[in-house]
Amino acid sequence: MSEKKAVLIIGLAFLSLLPVWRSGLRENMNLFEFVMVHTIFSPYDVTYVPEEYLTRGEIEGIYMEIR
Repeated sequence: MSEKKAVLIIGLAFLSLLPVWRSGLRENMNLFEFVMVHTIFSPYDVTYVPEEYLTRGEIEGIYMEIR
C-alpha cells in the first residue's frame, strides 16, 4: 500500500467520525451512528405510520408527535 493510499484511508476514517449528520431530532451524529439508526440494527423501535394519518393530520390541523 502506498503512502498516499494510507493517508487517504486515514483521512476518510477521520472525516467519518465528524459529528455533522442529522436524522430527525437527533443531531451531531457521526457517519457510523447515522448508518446504525437507518438499519435494522438500530437500537430505536421502528413504528409504521400510514401516510394517510400524516396527511389527515395536516388537513384537520392535528399534529402528531412521532417518537
